Amino acid sequence: MDHAGHGSMDMSAMQGAEDTGMGMMMDMDHGGMMMQMYFTFTQKATILFKGWEVDSAGGIIGSMFAVFFMALLFEAFKALRDRMTARMKTQSKKPGKRNEWRDILIQTLLQMLQLTWAYLLMLIFMTYNAWLCIAVILGDGVGYLIFFNSRPLAMSTQEDDCCGS
Repeated sequence: MDHAGHGSMDMSAMQGAEDTGMGMMMDMDHGGMMMQMYFTFTQKATILFKGWEVDSAGGIIGSMFAVFFMALLFEAFKALRDRMTARMKTQSKKPGKRNEWRDILIQTLLQMLQLTWAYLLMLIFMTYNAWLCIAVILGDGVGYLIFFNSRPLAMSTQEDDCCGS
């Protein structure tokens, strides 16, 4: 790539930037605070909002419990949506009037809630605080274990009428 035309480029804006080793500069200075891009086991963290800052062992442990339950609830949302989908499929085969639009609206709202919750968990993970990352992983794992039996496992292939024997 020819970069001859960039000779007059002002490089003073690159002060405080870090060379990534790939010929690119990455500015990691966010208002005087350096953002680490590696996992740490520290007690200090800002979690999602400026008001949720911790800087003690008790603070990080309490935050780990909160994050654990957030991840557990994520699995509960998924199980609830799966159960509702299975119920909708079962009811669609029965004759009679049912409120399909209401069910679709509830499913859509639950999808939006689940997506928002997933992004919040991702942002917590991206703090690179290893304690919080462990809480996300354990909370999701325990939630999956708890809600696994309440999720319809054979929702798609065994209930389809198109491929009957």
